[in-house]
Amino acid sequence: MGKSRLAIISVAFLAVASGIFWYQARNPQQTSFSGSPRVSNQEPSSAVVVVGGNAVNVESQEGGDTIAVDLVVLAEPGFVVIHNSTKDGKPGEVVGHSELLSKGENKAVVLDIDPQATKGDIYFAMLHADINKDEDFGGTEEDFPLKDNTGNIIMMKFAINSDATPAVEEE
Repeated sequence: MGKSRLAIISVAFLAVASGIFWYQARNPQQTSFSGSPRVSNQEPSSAVVVVGGNAVNVESQEGGDTIAVDLVVLAEPGFVVIHNSTKDGKPGEVVGHSELLSKGENKAVVLDIDPQATKGDIYFAMLHADINKDEDFGGTEEDFPLKDNTGNIIMMKFAINSDATPAVEEE
């Protein structure tokens, strides 16, 4: 009687473990700075957002007329686009975008923004697809944001933590 009970418990354990493994394989954990792929009003921090072969990582940084994106990973060629933040903490207008980035890993992507970023500004680095395959960012109406498997836009919120340091001329 003891062996059959042990066998039943073992089969039940394997079934539960297999179910958990199957669920995790079909529903991978996706995280952003806030612990979920949704936008939050929490303070920005550094973390990589990885979803379906796409990822973006940007750290809080000094103000100025450029933004440095540490890492962009794309399943297909596309763009990283910088949006300012609306008063309610959501992505607003486009203030800058990269050139077409290649499929795969793109490190240290630096792009111009206008207007210049100043201390306290909040931005979003958002991934956009090259929908029309013209290799030129055509705005949000033409080259749509990339989304994860639950329909959330792949982006990362970050802050400007200091004003630009003026260049010192050497004599």
